[in-house]
Amino acid sequence: MKEKRTADRRNLLRYLKIFDKESGEFLGHLVNISAGGMLMVSEQPVQPDTNLHLHIELVSERIPVKVCCVWCREDPEIESYNIGFNLFATDPETDAKLKMLIQTLKENR
Repeated sequence: MKEKRTADRRNLLRYLKIFDKESGEFLGHLVNISAGGMLMVSEQPVQPDTNLHLHIELVSERIPVKVCCVWCREDPEIESYNIGFNLFATDPETDAKLKMLIQTLKENR
């Protein structure tokens, strides 16, 4: 499959938790992130073209993100789903937090 990403993704050494912003339900773990998208591993599938309001839990805060599911594939080896999301534009404060997270991951590589 041809790579469509235009931004460099940063893999996490320790997965961050992702929650549904409205219900507070735990959805999965963040595997990697870029300025334009992210990969989550979850026990539950997400239908492509589904828009979600999530938050990424850091040690001291939660970063809200709006995403759209691009693809969802079952991973039988770990009995879960790999889910690719596009990130929507955010407010300047959230955008700055995401850039700082990506930069921190880049430096800790």
